[in-house]
Amino acid sequence: MKFIGIDVGGTNTDAVKIEDGIIDYFKIPNEWGSIIEALKKLGVAKTSRTVVSSSLPLNLLYEKKGGETKTLIMAGPGLNFSNFGTNIEGCINHRGDIVEDIVVEEVVGKLLNKKDNLAVVGKFSNRNPSLEEKILNIALNYYDSTNIALGSDIQGLSFPRRINTTILNAKVKRSIEDLTKAIENYSSSFYYFKGDGGIIPHNLAIKNPLDLVNSSPATAALGAYYLTGEKNGLVIDIGGTTTDFIELIDGKPKLVENIELCGYKTLIRSVDTWVVPIGGDSYIDFSSNRIGLKRKGNAVAFKGEYITLTDLLNCIGEKIGDYNRSISAMKMISNNYRNLAESLVEKAIDLISKESGNPSKIICTGYLGKYLAPMISERLNCSYIVPKFAEVANAIGAAVSRISLMLYQRIDTERGRIIWNGTVERIKDDARSLSREEIIDIAKNKVRSLALRYGAVEEDVKDVDLLYFNSYNIIRGWYKSGQISDCIVQINPGISSEVKS
Repeated sequence: MKFIGIDVGGTNTDAVKIEDGIIDYFKIPNEWGSIIEALKKLGVAKTSRTVVSSSLPLNLLYEKKGGETKTLIMAGPGLNFSNFGTNIEGCINHRGDIVEDIVVEEVVGKLLNKKDNLAVVGKFSNRNPSLEEKILNIALNYYDSTNIALGSDIQGLSFPRRINTTILNAKVKRSIEDLTKAIENYSSSFYYFKGDGGIIPHNLAIKNPLDLVNSSPATAALGAYYLTGEKNGLVIDIGGTTTDFIELIDGKPKLVENIELCGYKTLIRSVDTWVVPIGGDSYIDFSSNRIGLKRKGNAVAFKGEYITLTDLLNCIGEKIGDYNRSISAMKMISNNYRNLAESLVEKAIDLISKESGNPSKIICTGYLGKYLAPMISERLNCSYIVPKFAEVANAIGAAVSRISLMLYQRIDTERGRIIWNGTVERIKDDARSLSREEIIDIAKNKVRSLALRYGAVEEDVKDVDLLYFNSYNIIRGWYKSGQISDCIVQINPGISSEVKS
């Protein structure tokens, strides 16, 4: 089988094909359609497994291109969330029962004042999505489905954070749906890489596209581990636009719960990464002799208009692209161009090193990794590794990853209900009295069966992490009449057993 990984960065789209341990790759300058061009060149077939890592959702949010969001909130009696959006009638209680229906006329009235996209969120709707679904059917008369996000598609235990996550999903959902439709023309079955280091089927990503946030740094960490076998260290991924820092612990990127995005506190689980806006295409501001903290285009060495960090490296002895063009351009700036270039490169190294902390080892990947690694390690007084194929470590990380589904399970034995990721089913009569271990086993077996259905292999679903557990008894008339338990499990992200090293 061929394993294909595509990573869309800030400057280039990287594409790799891994077959029998042999890696082939190429880079395409970023623009709309670069993923499609990559798929054409790779020759995606039914014997291929394709994984796409995209920074599109995060870029849209940072660039504030998501548009305005109308937010309808069903918080329930006595609760006011007007600072998040518009309160409307309708309520689901903590056990998933409808205690107050929506008022159709009210919903229609709120929808008449249309905005770019719509978020619909009900408290406890992840335990019964029926009221949100009613509003969705009404809203389809005013909005395209690609511009509507539902809170029931997001699991988690904080209503304010679920509102925020739904709002952001509404802003980026259309972009991911458009991208998905384009890719489906060449690959009917593919996966998206999540920000926590695993992959999910593309149809699941559409429901909660924020899962893809920070996927690029996560792929860099996984790719670095695959290429080096080093389980611990600081991965410094130096691309064309930014430098990303990811701590590698026991072969996996360090994760953080409930990240904050653009001022919104969310329910998204993601790699713990930090960024400095310096990369190979960072332009040089000669009026102040500083590295410009943004990208204005390609380096002069790659037919660009502005001198960049890449061009500076060419002026101190490297040979990247058309290095003679870099030198010619710098000579027009200063007769003492080499000393000027050295001083500016030093400033870039200083900025990157200050963000690195005190690692004992760094693994440098990305476009400029092999050029800057020796200088960074000398500044940090630590060892360094630059793996072969470091320039496409992100795409490699995507290609070798395994399916990592997350399951939110709620069991109410008194009601006879079990809820899996918002889908309500009846519980068997013989399962009304369950131990903690039995409840966890039900969740783990369910997430395994779902992953196998989506194409995972048995070896990859053995390791399931318990992320959260809570259970309490229901007492009526001094007797225990049932129990309610909440359980969150996830197949451990990592490298697929199908991939040969």
